[in-house]
Amino acid sequence: MIKLGREELNVELNKKLCFRARKWALEKIRESVVHEFHRLWDYVNTLRAANVKGTFDLVVERPNATDIPKFRRIYVCFSALREGFKMYCRPVVGLDGCFLKGSFKGDILSAVGRDCNNQIFPIAWAVVEVENRETWAWFLNNLQHDIGFGD
Repeated sequence: MIKLGREELNVELNKKLCFRARKWALEKIRESVVHEFHRLWDYVNTLRAANVKGTFDLVVERPNATDIPKFRRIYVCFSALREGFKMYCRPVVGLDGCFLKGSFKGDILSAVGRDCNNQIFPIAWAVVEVENRETWAWFLNNLQHDIGFGD
């Protein structure tokens, strides 16, 4: 920050001022994270209103009624993608998981198919707290319910 202030703004900054500015900025980021978390329900409700036949599942953890809920996972499957997969894709599903970097740690799980041009066709995805047997089982149960192919 000191170097940036000197080169970009032609201002001399001391370490104490930079530490206070960094602390202030991190507090603002944390406040916005809490605000954005509360908007998850708005997001899911908007998805449900725009895509009535889609499947959207938000799971939060709240040990006590007075505790602030903690995000665990969200599942998204749009009806157009589900129906497109059923009608135009081969009955083979590819699964993959990838970890997320940044402020929000977790994993994204995805299910894709192949269309008649051998192109990747997304079916559903989920953001989960960690990639393990429990979260994969939850994701696959939702996916199986959506695409309805049985085992």
